[in-house]
Amino acid sequence: MQKNTKLYFSFLYDKLTLVMKMKLEYEEIESKKFYDEFLYITYKYNSIKKNPKQKVKRYTDYLLLYVIVYILIIVLIFVSNIDIKDAFGYFLLGGASIMTINYLYYLKVYKKLIKESVKSKPKIKININEDTIHYIEENREYKLKWDVISNVIINKYTITIISKDNSRLLISIPLNYKDDIITCLKKYKKEKLLIDNTELYK
Repeated sequence: MQKNTKLYFSFLYDKLTLVMKMKLEYEEIESKKFYDEFLYITYKYNSIKKNPKQKVKRYTDYLLLYVIVYILIIVLIFVSNIDIKDAFGYFLLGGASIMTINYLYYLKVYKKLIKESVKSKPKIKININEDTIHYIEENREYKLKWDVISNVIINKYTITIISKDNSRLLISIPLNYKDDIITCLKKYKKEKLLIDNTELYK
């Protein structure tokens, strides 16, 4: 009986350690999508903070959409009756061309950034207790107290913790830690912070 009790408490300790001290290691395919979605959330931070129940995209898809839109504008200029020698036509064509090049450049830059982020394989730990969420990376760390957390948002590839203040601080965690995060929220009675957008991606 005593041996079984020890085994039981050992099992509980292991589970609590997993929940309270998570070491995140991203797999390559998941990581690309994770970083891509994370970039979009960072870009749309204010919008998502105001409306956390919205569907988010991958940032490279968002940039690609703008490239397509401006290419279509250029095509429409040439197939329409707009005179490109006219000041308005020249301005419209020039503006659309510059924006196309601009978004193609950013698309290339961010794809490279995502690729480098995956290759770097950052060692990340997140310690969660009744007072704070402590994010620890190799060269930086953040602490968020529960009372300054606005929401914990579950999306397609990320779990994002957003602060209430104007610091624009957010912590993103890969989706495979969803059960652990939910367990923590229940453990510390913070379920009201959870926004689960899973249904938006079905």
